[in-house]
Amino acid sequence: MVNLPIEYSDKPVTPYGGMSLMKRSLDQTGIKDYLGSLDLPAPGSNRGYAPADIVTSFWLSIWTGASRYIHCDWLRHDSVLQSIFGLNQMPSQSTCSRFFGKFSQKRNTEVFPVLQNWFFDQIGVDNITVDFDSTVITRYGDQQGSAKGYNPNKRGRNSHHPLMAFVGQTRMVANAWLRPGNTADSSSCKLFMQ
Repeated sequence: MVNLPIEYSDKPVTPYGGMSLMKRSLDQTGIKDYLGSLDLPAPGSNRGYAPADIVTSFWLSIWTGASRYIHCDWLRHDSVLQSIFGLNQMPSQSTCSRFFGKFSQKRNTEVFPVLQNWFFDQIGVDNITVDFDSTVITRYGDQQGSAKGYNPNKRGRNSHHPLMAFVGQTRMVANAWLRPGNTADSSSCKLFMQ
């Protein structure tokens, strides 16, 4: 058996050191500054987080494996990751959920097309292919906006029938609407495409 030396260090470490590459990418695009110029929901108190910091920390959570709002709390105690991204503190899961809960259909249509246009200007895509699709998501209990409709997996259950559009060249979501389960496939398609 080999004796490996064990040493202790006072240097802070993180299992997410590779995120420094993502930070460099964000800095090169300037997206954080651009987010600051958009009409994002403002904090309700003087101790609130800047909207761009909330979005950045939410991205960090997703990039490190989060799939629910509660997973945003994983990184709150990782001071190294916070210093890499220039954050004094990361918001809690309730801050993230309140922030994204402030987005309405009106605000979505004001913010996201502008953000997407800016993004496509950055990567230089001039011709795009847009793929449209819909699916059925079964819901249990009384979820807001769900309704009984066509549901091939669980007949008679409430569901949502989202409509989605994807950009083929970048594999990014161009648009998505969450519709009740009793909505027809072609319902509001023209408005959705516009």
